[in-house]
Amino acid sequence: MNLDGKTPNTSYIRSELRELYKWSPCDSTSTANWSHGGNHTLEATLRIDDYNDDSPKVVVGQIHGHDISYATIKLHWEGDDKPIRVIYNEKPSKSSSEDVDLGYVDSSSFWSYKIKMTDSGIELTAGGVTKTLKFGDELSNDWKDEDFYFKAGLYPQEKPSSSSKDV
Repeated sequence: MNLDGKTPNTSYIRSELRELYKWSPCDSTSTANWSHGGNHTLEATLRIDDYNDDSPKVVVGQIHGHDISYATIKLHWEGDDKPIRVIYNEKPSKSSSEDVDLGYVDSSSFWSYKIKMTDSGIELTAGGVTKTLKFGDELSNDWKDEDFYFKAGLYPQEKPSSSSKDV
């Protein structure tokens, strides 16, 4: 068993919840995803009470395309003095890491975010600011052909310590 706190496709430690939409045990994981169309929402309230002061970069929520090695969008908290940053990929065929800023939140308090995919785009809210990334504008219409799932958790953007080991 691997106890270094990371999952396959990353070198960063993490704690995560992965949405399993209409999934039952023994089903294929492909049945755990949803397609473009309608409204799909992830809302969370959290507090970040422990982080690396030298590099306070933490991913807290994302929409991921099924069988795509990078996220469609990721919400990053990067410190009390920086806005919540949304990193997104314009196309499913290429990692591009574009970004947009939302509002500021204080790590010592509980705060909320919302990620909502609609027919026309992805609405993002945090720190009292809402922005929309539209299909055919910031996001390629190619995303409409993909299947998706939400992930929420704590993804500090740092690697496990060298003292971590498999058992």
